[in-house]
Amino acid sequence: MSNNQSLLHYLIVRFGLCALIVMFLWGCMVKVSYDFALDETAAHYLFYDAEQAIIQNQVLPYIDDFKLITSDEQDLPAWALSLWKAKLLPINDIYFSNYQEDTVYILPYQHDADTPMIFVMHYFDEYESAPILPFLMLLMGALTTIFLYVIGKAAYRIKQQTHQLEQLITPEHKALEFKFIELQNIADALVISRQAERYAQQKDRLLSAYLSHEVRTPLTQIRHSLARLQQLDDLPFESLSIIEQLECAQANLTETSTAILALWHLNPHEIKPINLSATINSVAALYTTHGLIHNLITTEETFINAHQPLVSLLLTQVYRNALQHGNGEVTTTLSHTRMVFSNPCIASKMDTKGSGLGLLLLKQICQKLNWHHEIAHEPPLFSLEVIFSKSI
Repeated sequence: MSNNQSLLHYLIVRFGLCALIVMFLWGCMVKVSYDFALDETAAHYLFYDAEQAIIQNQVLPYIDDFKLITSDEQDLPAWALSLWKAKLLPINDIYFSNYQEDTVYILPYQHDADTPMIFVMHYFDEYESAPILPFLMLLMGALTTIFLYVIGKAAYRIKQQTHQLEQLITPEHKALEFKFIELQNIADALVISRQAERYAQQKDRLLSAYLSHEVRTPLTQIRHSLARLQQLDDLPFESLSIIEQLECAQANLTETSTAILALWHLNPHEIKPINLSATINSVAALYTTHGLIHNLITTEETFINAHQPLVSLLLTQVYRNALQHGNGEVTTTLSHTRMVFSNPCIASKMDTKGSGLGLLLLKQICQKLNWHHEIAHEPPLFSLEVIFSKSI
């Protein structure tokens, strides 16, 4: 874009312009104060006139409306002469006084002991010699106004541009053009990132739909086949237990596949209030035949908003690990904000390492449900704390 400019260049131009204005106004102020002796430069002019009078052998006394230069003390005004005789005028030093309506500077100057004394007097009318303070106040006021205007305008422009950038975060918002190159680059990167994210989400949904179809279709066929087998009258009596096992396996596989698909793509409509106490007891009961000893500590039934298959899969991994790495005894402490699993560990079983799939699934389930988990191992006790989130 041809009208884009760098934010750094934008600020440098405006603050540089302010700096140039400050230097220009301050230079004018210094020149005026120097020319009119407003910054105590009167001493320079007094010594300059005295030295020029000696160097140029100027005819003295020299008198005009502004100054008096003489080598004869009798040419001094009576009040100045009295000060000289009273030794109140130090040699080679400036004496300042207000006499009538004039501001007077007096310099008794002597270059060395062999040169005569030179008296230099400068007169300034109080009404013509403006004080420097009003000029300084006016200058500071003007500079403050300029600074506030430039800074305020720059801040407003930057705020306006950043507000447009915030609007661009909204997925439905169209691409915008920015004045500053840096913000334009961020906006372009945000648009590209959003497009890539949308494309990835579309791929995830397509793959999730494909996996859902490919996994659930054979499960549905198995369920229908089992239903048809149950309707047959001439089945052997021994096959009933086999069919019952197949039904249980088919139900477990259906729930596990639903949970795995939810890890890939979680439908918010599937988040519903579940009875966590009953879910813990039902999942733990499946492993009691394998040697699991489960103790649930809770004061009342706990309901939370969660995905039922994901919670069941999490509990399954916890109880399996307890059987694999512990003595099979698990204590579950449940409240409305968290649940804590603890079980004693056996040293001989701790040396047996699994594939790590259980821990990986646990972490992904907590991440998908927006839960937090903390694992602690203080021999001989192993504990897992799962902290619920207020919302998913």
